[in-house]
Amino acid sequence: MLRFLIKKDADRLKAEYRLRFAVVASGLACLALLIWIVSLFPTYILVRSENKVVLEEIKTLENTDVSEDSEKINERFDLVRQITIILKDDSNKVTSQIKDIVDSQNSDVSINSILFSSENSSITINGLANNRDALKNFGESLKEKSFSSVDVPFSNFADSIDIPYTITINI
Repeated sequence: MLRFLIKKDADRLKAEYRLRFAVVASGLACLALLIWIVSLFPTYILVRSENKVVLEEIKTLENTDVSEDSEKINERFDLVRQITIILKDDSNKVTSQIKDIVDSQNSDVSINSILFSSENSSITINGLANNRDALKNFGESLKEKSFSSVDVPFSNFADSIDIPYTITINI
């Protein structure tokens, strides 16, 4: 192979070529690094903002007063305990009377709630009757049971259909 350049000039050109190659490679590496940093910047911002939110939630949880919640829970437990005591005393009596009430119900009368009051020994029934006759028959069938008194207010009969009613039964 023929060489057209002197060794000295060839070495100088090789060194210049290597230098240019190194500059271009360094430039491309810097460009790739810059693109990588720019592409990670939004993620960094999101992570920082989420970190702030989590830290604020932790501070909020640390500042909440647990004693208020525990007082509410204790009040609920006391209420449940009292109801349990009341129902234990009269459970068989009340259960049989509620069974009598449900047995007296006909298909045209729906019962929405049955409330038992131990203070005055009464049961209050709330519901919806399809018509006046159904409500009247339900009241009469309750009066036939072994209750002290059954109070079906006359105001229950104001509507002719879809009648909301309240019946009070004294035990």
